[in-house]
Amino acid sequence: MLLDPMSNAGPSDYRDNCNLSDDELEHFTITLANIDERKEKLPYQIPALPGTSYMKHILEGPPVLCFNLFRMYPSTFNALCALLRTSGYIDEKKNKSVSLEESVAIFLYVVGHRNTQRGAADRFPHSTHTINTHFKIVMRALARLAPTIIRLSNGNDTPIEIENNPQFYPWFKVKF
Repeated sequence: MLLDPMSNAGPSDYRDNCNLSDDELEHFTITLANIDERKEKLPYQIPALPGTSYMKHILEGPPVLCFNLFRMYPSTFNALCALLRTSGYIDEKKNKSVSLEESVAIFLYVVGHRNTQRGAADRFPHSTHTINTHFKIVMRALARLAPTIIRLSNGNDTPIEIENNPQFYPWFKVKF
């Protein structure tokens, strides 16, 4: 006999119509109450693509994907990597586990998003020690390369658009 849940039947009426003992019924009730509290255990780190596959996916995918992650388009990214490679400031023979492109990507990901190295370790499948090591390698190489690619102003290089705009020019009046 089924009881209507909308009826005024009490717990004793339900207990009388089932074949469970009081202990079994209590255990069943507690189990049902805890079902909502159980959650599926999820892995802490979502498996990422290996470094070379991930970089290939980013660099050969839509250019905006590379720009959103590294703050530069693939052509600029590849040119920077080629410049670092030809300059000799990064020894690729020492870094067998991480490619030059991946090292630069780690650096740009941290700097471009004001991210932590731990965040980069979640995105790139490497330990925080490896992330830190390659971050420093690229940072030092860029610092050594800076004098050749950053040109100081001669003092007369304020663009006409800024000089003629009263909103911006007061900030550029002082020449060094």
